Amino acid sequence: MLQVARIFGNDMVLQQGKVLPVWGTAAPGAQVTVTVQGKSASATAGEDGAWIAQCGPLRVSFQETMVVSSQGETKTYTGVQVGEVWLAGGQSNMEFYMRHDRDMKEEAPGCENSAIRFFDYPEVSYPEQIDEAPYDKAYAFWRRCNPENLEYFSAVAYYFAK
Repeated sequence: MLQVARIFGNDMVLQQGKVLPVWGTAAPGAQVTVTVQGKSASATAGEDGAWIAQCGPLRVSFQETMVVSSQGETKTYTGVQVGEVWLAGGQSNMEFYMRHDRDMKEEAPGCENSAIRFFDYPEVSYPEQIDEAPYDKAYAFWRRCNPENLEYFSAVAYYFAK
């Protein structure tokens, strides 16, 4: 029954230096605990099951583990980085993938940079749509910057981060 919002996953980047909300759903009334960098925060799921735990502030780091637990269930996320999070929002300019970039073939072999991560949320029209199609096979998870993943990065976001 424990669920954590889709934005939280392996290889994610969490914002440093700020109180960080972590949210999801659990059994109504259940206690949920989030632990990262040896700090724990707890929340109680409401009648609708929704919960938000306020974590941190966190310090910059590269190989953290975040554990979310409730009523004997545990979700463990590894490869977590704490640093700066930038949102690349817009229309077609931000949707332009590196796979279409004219310099992709030259850029890919030397792009390996574990400090750069990318989360690409699929375009959906209504909240339930994300669960109706296999979006999670190609989208809605964190990717490390390497030659295999580069094609999925927004070109503008990649060059900015680089």
